[in-house]
Amino acid sequence: MVAQAKKRELKEAQKKKKQLEDRCKLEESIGTAVQTWNQDILPNWSAMCTSRRVRDLWWQGIPPSVRGKVWSLASGQRPQHHPRPVPHLSGPGEGEVEDQRDPCVGARV
Repeated sequence: MVAQAKKRELKEAQKKKKQLEDRCKLEESIGTAVQTWNQDILPNWSAMCTSRRVRDLWWQGIPPSVRGKVWSLASGQRPQHHPRPVPHLSGPGEGEVEDQRDPCVGARV
């Protein structure tokens, strides 16, 4: 019985060690990918965007810290800033909408 418990503990310890190693490898690969995107690809986007290297990295997954920048460059969109708050997205009291009533029944919409 004691031997079985020790064997089970050894298996669990090996499993945890393997999971830790896998997690470290994943974090290292994400760090390397971030560095590659920031130093090699994004500064030279117009030349690099159609390369096989970018396509391969894209399919491996774009790291979250650079994903927004990559998507905005890839889609050709630039961030737009609104000069005034959008009424339904603003906080209390900001950008209040005038009183709207349904013309058919006179009730508020």
